[in-house]
Amino acid sequence: MSGEVVAVMPSKERGGGSTPFTRSRIRVTGVGKGDVAVGDIVVVEQTGGVYRATHLVEDQKRGAAPLRPDAPGGARPMPPASVEPVVFLEFEDDPLFCVGERVALALEWNRRLRVYQLEAGPQGRFEVDTRGNVRPMVRQDPAVSRLDGLSLRELLARVAAVETP
Repeated sequence: MSGEVVAVMPSKERGGGSTPFTRSRIRVTGVGKGDVAVGDIVVVEQTGGVYRATHLVEDQKRGAAPLRPDAPGGARPMPPASVEPVVFLEFEDDPLFCVGERVALALEWNRRLRVYQLEAGPQGRFEVDTRGNVRPMVRQDPAVSRLDGLSLRELLARVAAVETP
């Protein structure tokens, strides 16, 4: 399917919150195969995003930082624990979607989570450029490198022509 990213939001933490997930809403603009139709909105979940850095426990055990010599009168030191550090996780070969981005994706439905996920990992993700050509996210992968520069229309036609068992 092809589509345009219309929203990106954090997913509910799962697995103890040690790994963040992000869910993106994508408006379907083209279909090669599958149970979606043009105009549908699908939710795609990716690994990565923003989460609280719970591993910084050692920093939180430290005392208050000393005041700078030029601190205003009456200022008091703030302990590091009062600041919740934020950590952002993103994979180089599968960056998080951006609103407005045009994509072509090979997706599979995860019934348990009730979201779509990339079927073949980053190899199933393509950017769609302003001329309507696809660019694989993992250009060096021989399975998809030959598709680089193919028109979106041709990619969807090739997917539609594949016979599934």
